[in-house]
Parts: sequence; structure tokens; C-alpha cells
Amino acid sequence: MTFYPGGDPSGPDDSFPGSLFATGNDQQQYLSEISIPAPVLSGNLADLNTATTLQDFANIRDTLYDYITTDPDLDWEIPRAGLAYLPRQGSQTTDKLYFTWGVHMQELRYDPSHGWAELNLSDPQAAGLWQIGSGTDFQAYVTTDYLFDIPQAWADAHTPDL
Repeated sequence: MTFYPGGDPSGPDDSFPGSLFATGNDQQQYLSEISIPAPVLSGNLADLNTATTLQDFANIRDTLYDYITTDPDLDWEIPRAGLAYLPRQGSQTTDKLYFTWGVHMQELRYDPSHGWAELNLSDPQAAGLWQIGSGTDFQAYVTTDYLFDIPQAWADAHTPDL
């Protein structure tokens, strides 16, 4: 799941702007975008606000990870995903959803696992795949379950030359 600060621009002015992109079913892992309703404190379920679907579930990966479902060593494993929203970087002209997919026990494999997609789930234009490091620096098993942005202040302080 990832927070998108520009999501749901036509939603209510309730001090809870933005939306969430998240994967669904743990086997198919398509992505959807949902609103963030204002929280309500109540013991009555009928009083609670409900999130709405802003973009229906879609496969943003296209065929990038077909090796997972066609490789008999991997096709039985539970898929796992990482997802992060980042505003446009460098020469990019649009914000992106960065993603990584793999399977639970993808040990001793160095498959490319990361990509990005446009925020429009009906036309994601997925790009990738690439891997962390080069060659055999990191197994796919250790790079495909988590993904998050690093605050600029931390990056400036700890990785100034990157």
C-alpha cells in the first residue's frame, strides 16, 4: 500500500486529502486506488465513513513477471509485493507508482524485480524490470517485499554522493 497525496482531488474537503493505492487478493495482487474517508469515533457501525474505489483493480505489471508463473520452481510460491508513490524524478514528466514483485522463497536467484507505472491504472504503461545492484549483488528474495521512499533530509545527510 502507498499514500498518494494528490489522490481524490474532487473528494470532500474533510482535512483528509489524498488516496491509497493498494494490492488486493494475495494471489492475483491487482492494484486499486481508494479514497481516505474522515475518521469517525463511534460505537455504531452505521456512523462510520466508508472508503470508495477511485480506480478499479487492474494489473499494472502487464507481462513483466511472467517468469514467476511459468517457472516451475516459482509458480507454486506465494507472491509478495512492494509499492511506493514518488513524485516525478529527474527528467520524468509524471509522478509514478514504483513496484517490486517476487515470490516468498526466491532464494539464490537474481531476477530483475523492480519497475514503475503511471498512476492511471487503466493505462499504467509499466516499465522495467531492473534489479538492485548488478549481477549477483542481492538475491531477489531480499529486495522484493518492501518498498518505500526515503525522506530527502535523510538522503542528503547519509547518501550525499548518490
